Amino acid sequence: MSTPADDLKKHLARSQQSLIDFLRVDLDLAFTILDTAKIEKRAGNTSRMTAALRTAGKALKSIRHLAERVQDRTQLSEIQARANELAAALTQFKIGE
Repeated sequence: MSTPADDLKKHLARSQQSLIDFLRVDLDLAFTILDTAKIEKRAGNTSRMTAALRTAGKALKSIRHLAERVQDRTQLSEIQARANELAAALTQFKIGE
């Protein structure tokens, strides 16, 4: 039989895994939105490109904020590395405009 402390540990572990999964999916989505911005640029849709870049930037800000709650240092490092890749890609895209 599990104790309340055991139940809490299981709940916290599930919560952490859900957060990590969410951040990974959010990073994937942000990269997809960046790809959309590139497509819109090639199509000459400046306003849509700008909106996509703004959305990807907001996603990055949110990801960095929520990543502060990740307790596992290995997982955190992975998420931060991908967030850094996204930040670099956004910067490179804006420089290349």
